[in-house]
Amino acid sequence: CTDVYVSIAKINSGNARLSDYEILKIKNVTEENYVFVNSYLRGNDTTDLESIQAKVNEAVSEFGAIKRINEGVASIDDYKNIIGTDYAVDAETGERVEVPYVNSNNINYINGLIKDKGYTTPSAIKRFVLIAIEEFDSLERITKGEALLSDYTDLEISDVTSENLAYVN
Repeated sequence: CTDVYVSIAKINSGNARLSDYEILKIKNVTEENYVFVNSYLRGNDTTDLESIQAKVNEAVSEFGAIKRINEGVASIDDYKNIIGTDYAVDAETGERVEVPYVNSNNINYINGLIKDKGYTTPSAIKRFVLIAIEEFDSLERITKGEALLSDYTDLEISDVTSENLAYVN
């Protein structure tokens, strides 16, 4: 019984070992993810095992998404789970709609850029992805011949000026 309380205290402090999760019969914590799980659970003053398991499941899901992102094989849902979504107003209905940052148009580009970067936090991944999306959007406008001068300067293409922009496009 004392071991149970000690293990719960270690989990809530973010200092648990695999054996602490095993004592509590908490599933899905592995050698590969327990440091991430500890960090995720640090500061939770959870004492019941169902709540601990639920938080562990959230952590393991996030860990898996971050791992796939760093492997360059993430899905749109992985990015939605890690960095969230943006919102826009539907022109026809006037309703606010969810718009994922990463979509079917840019996912291959973003997966290719982020592969093997080693990001471990959602905030670092989001910063990287937002910059990558800006680059992707600029490249897309350039390809379509609709680029602004800022698209070229943002990509550090310096030979394009306001005088030759129309010609270059």
